[in-house]
Amino acid sequence: MSDPGNRREGPPPQTAVPRDETPAPAPPSESPILRRILLHLLKHQGDLVRFEASPRTTEAGILNSLPEDDPAEVKHVLRVLVQSQRLLCRSQYVVGTSDPKMVYTLTLSGRRMALELRQREAESAANSLGPRQS
Repeated sequence: MSDPGNRREGPPPQTAVPRDETPAPAPPSESPILRRILLHLLKHQGDLVRFEASPRTTEAGILNSLPEDDPAEVKHVLRVLVQSQRLLCRSQYVVGTSDPKMVYTLTLSGRRMALELRQREAESAANSLGPRQS
């Protein structure tokens, strides 16, 4: 028999709650910051030099490419893109640094989204020129 005086008082043990495996909702593609981030990373996606990432794919590199945008808002959009699985954030060596840095790369769905945005922008630019006259 156990002595009731030796019982620990405290919160009851927590039961495991089933985790919702559904992906986070997609970020709105109308956000100008989101568009600029995706197009920036699409442009610099292949900038690898001997397994080192481009400094343009770090948070600092992205912030430098968007000087007119609020840094807090850019960081928020980066987090949303990672949560929605449009971006992958990982630690990697960066050209010109001795320590690994966090770099952002497009996932397949992020790349597809960036390509669609680039295509839409190209089409709207072509349409804004108006019909050609012969």
